[in-house]
Amino acid sequence: MILHIINKSPFTHSCFNECLAVCTDGASILFIEDGVLAVNAIDNHQQQSLSARDITLYVLEADIKARGLSLGAAFKPVNDEGFVDLTASHHSSQSWF
Repeated sequence: MILHIINKSPFTHSCFNECLAVCTDGASILFIEDGVLAVNAIDNHQQQSLSARDITLYVLEADIKARGLSLGAAFKPVNDEGFVDLTASHHSSQSWF
């Protein structure tokens, strides 16, 4: 199982779409820094598609708060310790910059 880490805004970079193109069923995606703007970019259809593929979406809480965003139901918040736990619980990670 792989953890994909996205730190770029889906509004200005193609990282998220590139990640989705190779993301396998059961993978996890963690949005950090400007990547958390994905909470406003992923529509209901995409959320349902990701859910059907058992892809879990995480966001770094501090980055959500820093940008004044509300957390969508499709996203699971993690703190810094949770970030470390995610990297430890996955076989590998891929950073999308």
